[in-house]
Amino acid sequence: MELGSLREGLRFLALFLVGILLVIAGIWWFYSRPATPPVSDNNFSRADLGEAWPFTAEAGVLACEGSAGSGAVTFRTEGTVYAVNGVAAALAPARGWQTDLQPVVRSGVTGYATVAPVVERGLTLCRD
Repeated sequence: MELGSLREGLRFLALFLVGILLVIAGIWWFYSRPATPPVSDNNFSRADLGEAWPFTAEAGVLACEGSAGSGAVTFRTEGTVYAVNGVAAALAPARGWQTDLQPVVRSGVTGYATVAPVVERGLTLCRD
């Protein structure tokens, strides 16, 4: 075997191994990222919504887990996280969130106050 073809073979093998290492590094990076989208939260109180405030608690933390204006909106007060929209309700069993809002939503003349303004505000927290 001549020296030139041996060098060519070793060069090919070295490039092949570098390529394999890059693929492995890419796979490792992809699977080491967090499985859930980023969560954005914000202190949220009666002062933010005024008369439209639906909760019995005066304040809590409003959060959205998702991106591009879509995601799971939750409200945390007194150590309990409540699912506020349908996306959050679907994730609630796996995340340990409460889906029954009745204990924290104030009652009104026509039934329970609506959480629509809360959902709307919460979705603004979802980011890319």
